[in-house]
Formats: sequence, C-alpha cells, structure tokens
Amino acid sequence: MKAGKTYLLRLINAALNDELFFSIANHTLTVVDVDAIYVKPFDTDTILIAPGQTTNVLLKTKSKYPNATFFMSARPYATGQGTFDNSTVAGILEYEVPPHSLHSTNSVKKLSLFKPILPALNDTSFATNFASKLRSLASSQFPANVPQKVDKHFFFTVGLGTSPCQKNQTCQGPTNGTKFAAAVNNVSFTLPLLLFFKLTSLANQMGFTPLTSQAHQCFHSTTQAPHQTTPW
Repeated sequence: MKAGKTYLLRLINAALNDELFFSIANHTLTVVDVDAIYVKPFDTDTILIAPGQTTNVLLKTKSKYPNATFFMSARPYATGQGTFDNSTVAGILEYEVPPHSLHSTNSVKKLSLFKPILPALNDTSFATNFASKLRSLASSQFPANVPQKVDKHFFFTVGLGTSPCQKNQTCQGPTNGTKFAAAVNNVSFTLPLLLFFKLTSLANQMGFTPLTSQAHQCFHSTTQAPHQTTPW
C-alpha cells in the first residue's frame, strides 16, 4: 500500500460457523457498509463479522512510510461450552517503498512487524458494543420510512445443547462422546424424511454420493439434556 492514501476494503467472512474478529495492527478502520447497506460511519480498531456477512471499511494509511510491516489478523468469537477452533489467521500489510528512498525493497523482511491485540475468544462485551454502533444512515433530512404498524409478532429462541455420538464414532463436542445439536423454538434442524428421500433420489440420479439414511435425533432446548448449555 502507499502512504497517505485511503483504501476501501471489502471484507467477507467465508467461515461456516465462526464469527470473526478482524484487525490491522496500528491502524484504524472506518466501518461504512454492512451487508450492502450503508451505515453511519464509525471508527474502530477491530471489527466483528458474522459467517457470510460482508463489511466495507475505509483504511487510511500512515502519512509517511512507516518503516514497518503490520499483521492483519482474524480469529473466532464464541461463547458456547465446547471445543472451538481458537486459531488465528494472519496476513501482512506492507507499504510501498517511496521512490528515491534510502530504504531498499530488499530490507522489507528486516522491518519491525507489529501485531494487533484482538479481543478474547469469548469477549461478549466487545461484540455487544460493536453491534450497538451499527446504525442506519437515515437522518431527519433523509428518513428511513420503516413501517410503523405491526401485524404479527414473532418470538424465536435458538438453543444449543448436545446429543450422543453415533456408535463407534468420535465427535468434536464438549466431550469425545457427544456432539452439538441445536433447535429453533424446540424444532430441530433434522431434515424431514420425505424431503430427505427426495434429495437422496435426486443425488443418486445426478451421480452424487448417497446421503446417509441413519435416523437423526431431535433436540429440544427446554429439556434437561446432558451437558446442555444456555439457549442463545
């Protein structure tokens, strides 16, 4: 990157399950867009981005060549009880050496490398504070005409618990003998049998590996399941 410039970074969390913290050492990010919707810009050292979510941020580089390189790091945010991947992924932000500079491109590897300080794995206070800053770009001059009349109210609960592993198998749950299971309003994510058989038949016709025919167990968040955690 060049010094004294402002860059638009388009970030997407391609992880399947993990919300991710993301930060660039010694740099401030200005959040301007989330999921293709403009938001009131705000500055932050770290962003939190959910699976499949997109976030656009402005990165203003140092005014002068910093004579250093900087880690761009990301790692998960999780609060459930169990085994979670807490590894950190990183890339390196490098500045373009200005022309006619005393710095040589060969000396980049010898530069100081700064690392960001990311929130802890279960830092809910940071997650809550970050989410509270996401506000509509609407103003009194340009209001967002949100419908004021509500026809129906919906209440959803998402529960996370455990169920036993299948016989002679090891699972990555809170213990080797259990696996995570979830439900929305006491309805599990088990595929309906009729749809299951249709998908299996379609997979066979298209030459895909047949889906497993083993029965699934439903999970209810309000029952006293072993090792059950608090519903989200």
